[in-house]
Amino acid sequence: MRLVGISVLKYGEKLAYPIYSTSGKVILNAGAVITEAYIDKLKKLGIFTVYIDDNKFNDIQITDAVNFKTKTQASQKFKQVYELFQKNKPLDEYLIVDVVKLIVEDIKSNGTNSINFISSIVMDDYLTGHSVNVCILSILIGNNMKYCFNQLVELGVGAFVHDIARENAGEEMCQHVQKGFEVMKRYRGISLNSAKLIYEHHENYDGSGYPRGVSGNSISEFAKIVSIVDYYDSLILGNSKQTPMMPHEAYEALLAEADKRFDSEIIQVFRNTIAIYPNGSTIKLSNSEKGVVIRQNRGLPHRPIVRIIEGENVKEDIDLLTNLTLFIEEIDKD
Repeated sequence: MRLVGISVLKYGEKLAYPIYSTSGKVILNAGAVITEAYIDKLKKLGIFTVYIDDNKFNDIQITDAVNFKTKTQASQKFKQVYELFQKNKPLDEYLIVDVVKLIVEDIKSNGTNSINFISSIVMDDYLTGHSVNVCILSILIGNNMKYCFNQLVELGVGAFVHDIARENAGEEMCQHVQKGFEVMKRYRGISLNSAKLIYEHHENYDGSGYPRGVSGNSISEFAKIVSIVDYYDSLILGNSKQTPMMPHEAYEALLAEADKRFDSEIIQVFRNTIAIYPNGSTIKLSNSEKGVVIRQNRGLPHRPIVRIIEGENVKEDIDLLTNLTLFIEEIDKD
């Protein structure tokens, strides 16, 4: 399979990876033959890139952090909790804890690293998709920081409900951190560490954040993790004012805020957790050759394995980990 932009999709090509809604409904299944109507539909749904079948890249695999069933269940639980919260009704916090435990168990068993974080999900419910993404990626980072199971659950619970008090839109108001913290800290099943994360996830490393303007180690490590992931995912998803970014663009934007908004040490762990250049991406190397990323090197996402192509033919596979004079110069977003 190969990752291509909607603008260069050709009629007759086949979808290699399904498109889902946040509720788990299949919008277009793998194997669907691309038509003009499908391209128009994907554009209207806000899908900018898709995976298509390509015999030259049959060995490319997409690494999912958690099972599809688990992610769907998490989305459904978030919608239930969010609706109750907005109506000021009592929550069953153990529903949250239980679904987060499933996510942690999936991540522990799958052993994922350098995951592809390009969404094939139609964001018909922004806050649900964002909250589940932030929960999953935060746990992946915590796992790479060698957190124990209980720490991962605490981190995941806080990440899952970090935006529970905000409106369901791409923009947010600063009052949501205080309200979310005040409500969630009342529940016995939500640890103080999880609740504190909600309160602090908009604090900045240099002290320029809110609500208290604290800095450095005065901010909890959980909040530092979620702050980074929250920002990154918002760039990947986009909103009414900004089109979605590719992972390498979002990472560069994140890196520009190192030791300003974000802790640079955690950014390094983050870098080793995601695939900056996702499998299937068409790239240009520093020697002007074009290729497609076919595999990731564990812990070194900026040095993947690339299949060089000349026209319609495959030339060779190059491991950028062993060919240190070469680097990825740009990615083809089209």
